[in-house]
Amino acid sequence: MFNTSEVITPSGEVATGVFEIVVTADGYEKRLSFTVEPIKLFIDMPSEIRAGSLVTLAGSTNIANTNSEFDTSTPNKVKLSIRAGSEDGEEIWNGTAYVVTGRYEFSIRIPLDAEGTYYAVFEAETAPNATKSVTQMFEVFKPKIDIVADRTLVRGEEVEIRVETSLPAGTGIALEAPSGLFEGVSSVILSTDAAGVAKTTLRVSEDAALGTYEVRAYVVARPDVSDSALFRVVLQNLDVSADTTKVVRGGIIHLNGTTTVNRVYVYADSEVFEGVARLPSLNLPFSVEDYPTKAVMVNNDTFSISLKISEYARDDEYTLYVFAPSSDVINPVSDPMKVITVIVEDPDFTNVSYKEKLPRAQDIVVRGKTNSPIPDETLVKFRLKGPNVRYSGYAGVESDGSFEIRIDPFLGEEPTPNNMITTGLYTIELTLVYFGEEVDSSERLITFQIVNPEISVDVQDIVKVGEKLKIKITTNRDEDYQSPLYVVMEGANRISVYQIAVKAGNSVVEIDTSKLWPGNYTIYVRDIMRTTVGSPFEYYDISPNTVYARYYDAQDDVLVVKKVKIIPADAHAEISVKSINVTPEVLYTGTEAEIEVVVENTGLLAGNVSINVSVDGETIDTIHAELDAGAKKTFTIKHVFGKGTHVISAGDLKKVVVVSELPKPLIEVERIIVPDKVSAGNVTVDVVVVNKGDAEGSKEIELYLNDELVASKTVTVDAHALETVKFEITVKPGVYTLKAGNATASLTVTAPTPITTPTPIETSKKKKLPFTIPGFEAVFALAGLAGTAYLLRRR
Repeated sequence: MFNTSEVITPSGEVATGVFEIVVTADGYEKRLSFTVEPIKLFIDMPSEIRAGSLVTLAGSTNIANTNSEFDTSTPNKVKLSIRAGSEDGEEIWNGTAYVVTGRYEFSIRIPLDAEGTYYAVFEAETAPNATKSVTQMFEVFKPKIDIVADRTLVRGEEVEIRVETSLPAGTGIALEAPSGLFEGVSSVILSTDAAGVAKTTLRVSEDAALGTYEVRAYVVARPDVSDSALFRVVLQNLDVSADTTKVVRGGIIHLNGTTTVNRVYVYADSEVFEGVARLPSLNLPFSVEDYPTKAVMVNNDTFSISLKISEYARDDEYTLYVFAPSSDVINPVSDPMKVITVIVEDPDFTNVSYKEKLPRAQDIVVRGKTNSPIPDETLVKFRLKGPNVRYSGYAGVESDGSFEIRIDPFLGEEPTPNNMITTGLYTIELTLVYFGEEVDSSERLITFQIVNPEISVDVQDIVKVGEKLKIKITTNRDEDYQSPLYVVMEGANRISVYQIAVKAGNSVVEIDTSKLWPGNYTIYVRDIMRTTVGSPFEYYDISPNTVYARYYDAQDDVLVVKKVKIIPADAHAEISVKSINVTPEVLYTGTEAEIEVVVENTGLLAGNVSINVSVDGETIDTIHAELDAGAKKTFTIKHVFGKGTHVISAGDLKKVVVVSELPKPLIEVERIIVPDKVSAGNVTVDVVVVNKGDAEGSKEIELYLNDELVASKTVTVDAHALETVKFEITVKPGVYTLKAGNATASLTVTAPTPITTPTPIETSKKKKLPFTIPGFEAVFALAGLAGTAYLLRRR
């Protein structure tokens, strides 16, 4: 351990800087260097120091902690000297602090009268010849004192006044107020707590004059340390709200509010509110004792008032006045007042519900609610009007204001078809009766229609033994229907009867078939319309349209009949291919054929199956067949076959088809027909064309004259048929060869014969035939033409 205080300068001060220690032993030498830093001292001064306060002066230093292993001589310390006015001024305080974790701290109580400028001289010391001094000037200000409170006061309220200071606990604080501001006190002595706060709660006098008051607080030991605040006394606070502005006579209105007084009073412009007096005046003061009325105590500045309106009040507008006076004398002009307007109404319907369409034989039900505050004194009067119907009555009102009117469709008469309300348009007039009097303003008219009942039944076509048979019944009735629907299941020597309570919309009957025999069953669903003679079991299958139905009053019934088949538990679908057909019957290569596959379900249940359709073992399509029991369906597949014999397979069936080459036409020119000799000009040439092929075809026929193409035409010829193609050509005199296809013909064309005028023959010189046949000349001419035609055909 080396004591740096022993390293001193010639002047006797501890030296600072870099030093070296040389250690030698047995000829060996070791050099160590170290640095001695100067003493450093830092000060943390408060931003504000006030007289009478407890102040902490602290800071940090780089000297070793007091009495630590590095503090080897006199204990390390920091000294503080506070001097007045200057660094050399009178010392008014001094002290010593030890160094802990590099910090030091001084706690000083500043005297109450020590205002002014001071110097704090801090000195850090590690040895008598090793010190460091720092001087810090600071100002001591006057003690702090502030009055904190709500400075708007209301007569009769309690107010907390706080005096916040910079002074230590136990300092006396005087609080002074003008006479008459606070009840029973104008001055009070308070004491500060550990936070320097002095506080008190005072009550504002109920008769304190409205205006501004100055309240002063000061330190008892130093009256010059003070603060003052202006307080303003205003009218009492009052805020009131009503839960509603419209109330039914006999009902209750609720008022809620806040105020700064202990009690509020309620008056009205009419004596329709129970316990509330009529307001004596809106201009002159009056005593509550002289005009007693509804008074309500205030708790934590809040209050609630419930006021009942007389059930005999007229439907009109009324006014409530709520006062918050500071005493038992109310001044309507100066005291706080809230005005609430209340509209009193007659009771009315708030809701009415009914069905606009109602099936016959069902109760007419009207439900609703009223806003009547006294249900025990309220009735609903109803008047039913319709085709040949006039009916009226009353319904009571429940405690929650609800009511229900239920009118029997027979209007109280015997339940027979003739007594039942018929279909048509009806009205019901509703009126409230309140305390025995009809309330005209509440009248409500509703219109509805009575229609015929409707029933539809949905049931499975086929059910296995052991499965549930579900009968779904849909009707336009609902739960207000006072009669069940009857379901009868008949078949296989067994009859079962079920009664179904109607629900709105749909009802479902589930029948256990585990004990039923397989076979066909008939299901009868019957609405007896609440009119019956005897048991429905006796006439379940009788049509309402028969005369016999009248014997049971069943002529108005609604009857729906359905069929169902019960099959064995092991029943299943049996779907197979029944036939394979191909069209057309004669097939040629390259043409599209249609393969028709007929699939049939011969089982007892619906089912589905996938069937591959193949040609010569290669699948060309897959049929997905879904069929009901006993159903049959045809599927068509298009396919182009190649030449040869093919096998079509579908399911267990096969069909063989033969496909031939597509037939072709073979068109040739058979001959040319033309006269041997013709005169120059236009000549008709007939070309006979024959189709020796097996298919219709077309071909262009070209006509050559001495190897020169003179005409051409296209001709279409059916298989194994002849066609004649006519050509018109113009020729000059000469000998020609005609050619078309492989056929040829010769044509001689002569010059035209000159036309000469015949020499007249004398009548006397004419030769006469030995006999004359009438018409002989014409017959001879026709015979000549026929012969010419024959010769032309032969060529």
